[in-house]
Amino acid sequence: MSVFSSSINHRSFYWQISMLCFVLGILLAAAWHTTTSISRSGNSNPRLGFFYQSPIDLTAKNEAENKKNRERISELENALAHQGDAEKTLNKSLQDMKDLLAITEVEGNGVVVTLNDSAKQPINPADQINQNHLIHDFDVANVVNELKAAGAEAISINGQRVGFTSAIRCVGPVIHVNGQGVAPPITIQAIGNPDTIAGGLDMLGGILEKIRRYDPVMARIEKRAKMRLPAFSGSIQFQYAKPIRPKESSQKESTK
Repeated sequence: MSVFSSSINHRSFYWQISMLCFVLGILLAAAWHTTTSISRSGNSNPRLGFFYQSPIDLTAKNEAENKKNRERISELENALAHQGDAEKTLNKSLQDMKDLLAITEVEGNGVVVTLNDSAKQPINPADQINQNHLIHDFDVANVVNELKAAGAEAISINGQRVGFTSAIRCVGPVIHVNGQGVAPPITIQAIGNPDTIAGGLDMLGGILEKIRRYDPVMARIEKRAKMRLPAFSGSIQFQYAKPIRPKESSQKESTK
């Protein structure tokens, strides 16, 4: 074998290795893109043993419960309004608790996040399958989580106040918040420090950037000097969780 032919064989070997690395890189990039798309679309396989069904409409029941709660709170407020300093302190604690439960209207400065479906029709097969041109329930839930992490003190979605029992989920093609259907454009209002919240949402790799990867107009954020958010309309009644009360014997001992 001549030196020349040996050199050619070595070059052929290098080209093969280079080509293999190139193809492997393309496969890895495609796998990463597919994984990201599936994560964003929420199209992972359902867990075995779980049955997925539409929630029961509890709107009328929740409204009746909230009306009863508001009437009871009003009675307590009226009774405490004519009492002494100790009762005034109790009344203030009651007002603070109402704010924490989101059962009162609030106002303040903050931000408005608008999420909307894209007018661009998907061409990429992965975008078509995962419906990345649409706003999904998990997009809304992720934005709400980021708002809370950024210090938002009150949040509403298309007029539905977010409380500690709020649920955000899809029922067919419709996103439901507190059992009420909401349709794009989804307007999320959040009261808090506008600069802090906007910075948290617009950070590199954040939820808004992920939504904007398909179409930048699908998510926008603006600061507001003043907003008014409605009271929570969902249920706050506990049926199974019971508070732990001190034992009667311990109470008697403390009074001695």
